[in-house]
Parts: sequence; C-alpha cells; structure tokens
Amino acid sequence: MAPHLNIYRLDSSLLPALETRPIHPSQRLMDQDGDRYEFSLRVIINPELVNELVRFGRELEVLAPESLKEMVAARLG
Repeated sequence: MAPHLNIYRLDSSLLPALETRPIHPSQRLMDQDGDRYEFSLRVIINPELVNELVRFGRELEVLAPESLKEMVAARLG
C-alpha cells in the first residue's frame, strides 16, 4: 500500500504539541487561517494513524482524503 497525501486543519492552541511531537517525519505546515493551521502528512492510512489523530479530539479536522475523514469521525462519535 502506497503513502497518500493527507491534509488536516488544527486549532492553533495545539500547534506547540504538534511541533514538539510530530505525527510523522513527512509532516509539513501548509497554511494559517486565523487561529487554525493546515498541515499535511504523506502516510499510509492505518489504525495507528487514526489513533494518533483521535488524540487531538475535535480540534483536528481531516480535510483529505474522505476515507480518513470518515474513519476519524466514526471514532470521535
């Protein structure tokens, strides 16, 4: 399975945690929109990734791909 480009939006209050403990070496900040940051990862979608994303709760929004967005939403209820 090949890595996919994944795009996320995160509340700026959690940016220090993301910088201190990156999710993956491919992590890149892309854009800032007010108090929200967009970043990307090039990773294989797997249960470990979903677990890592869920730890940010509703402060993290998966923008792409749709399949990962649905997995995280299902875990958050």
